[in-house]
This record gives sequence, structure tokens and C-alpha cells, in this order.
Amino acid sequence: MEYVTKLMKSRPLLDRLPDQTLLRGTPSSRSGIVATLGNGYAMIYSSQGVSFTITMGKVSGTEVKAWWYNPRNGVSTLIGEFYNSGRHVFNPPGAPTSNTRDGNDWILVLDDINRGFSVPGR
Repeated sequence: MEYVTKLMKSRPLLDRLPDQTLLRGTPSSRSGIVATLGNGYAMIYSSQGVSFTITMGKVSGTEVKAWWYNPRNGVSTLIGEFYNSGRHVFNPPGAPTSNTRDGNDWILVLDDINRGFSVPGR
């Protein structure tokens, strides 16, 4: 939880709300994928490392910077910059698991490039 706390504190806390509509097909919470949206950013948690499709355009800005955040060690890895429109499939690192205890959970962080956010977790 130490690393997840650092991640949460690295973005504005008070305006972040759950928003499963970020996910194409809006999977149920039983899927292990949970999405939140804040002012200029989004965080999507995949508890089992399975890929998911994001409906882009919910985060402000014309382009977003995407990161994988490892909640087990606090390491952020830049994926790249993407146009903030249409849909995009994100595939977490590692092989998907059928058991959340296997330790392949990841958090996707999407930042509005114009907001100038720091590396997630810092």
C-alpha cells in the first residue's frame, strides 16, 4: 500500500472519482479492472494483468502521456504519448493471471500532456 499511496498523492486527490465508462464495454468490478478519472488524468487498475480498451477523450487535452505503474515496487514506466481520441488497447506487462495473488497487478496512468504532471508516484 505504500507505493499506491505515493501514486495517489502524486495527482490531485479531491476531484478523482470512479468512472468505469473509461473502459470500452464498461466491465463489471468483478473483472478486476477499476477506472478513476481526475482533473487532467485517469488511473486504471488491472488486478490480474489482463488487457483492456480505453475510450480516449475522457481525460482533458489532445494528447495524453501513458505510464504503467507497478504497485508492488513503485516503479513507473513510460509507455508513450497518444492522441486522445478513439479507442486504445493497453496490455499490462507480464502474462495475465487468473488469480490476483499471483502479483501481476498494474495501474495505467493517463496524463494530459499540457498539465505537466511529474512521474507517477513521485
